Amino acid sequence: MQGFCFYPAGHLWHYVVMYLVYLRTDYGEYILKIVHVLLHSGILVIVCNLAYKYFKVSPMKAQLVCFILLGNEEVRELNQLCFNDSLLAFYLFLCVLLVTNNSAYLASLAFTLSLSIKAGALLLLPALLGWI
Repeated sequence: MQGFCFYPAGHLWHYVVMYLVYLRTDYGEYILKIVHVLLHSGILVIVCNLAYKYFKVSPMKAQLVCFILLGNEEVRELNQLCFNDSLLAFYLFLCVLLVTNNSAYLASLAFTLSLSIKAGALLLLPALLGWI
């Protein structure tokens, strides 16, 4: 027995499919790493979209932010460890992107999904309520 789960159980529901893939195949851990690489790529796309929205006047600054994110080695190493922080970051950045697109209901759904993974998502709540 591994012990108790001290986080909210949302990340467990995300990994149920991966657990079933792991039971059925011999390459489940490699598939999980590929999913985390795709999740990290999705985070980079969302953050780059946010940067281009923020730096409308000078898109070269947004390109600089995107290149810094692409070259950041420590974030890639953290995502290789397959923690649930990448799921949290994906949903939080998706929430911010949806708020900037004036989709309050979808933003609240993304915030709820991030809150089901870790309670650290509550740190974004004052800014989210200020935007909505």
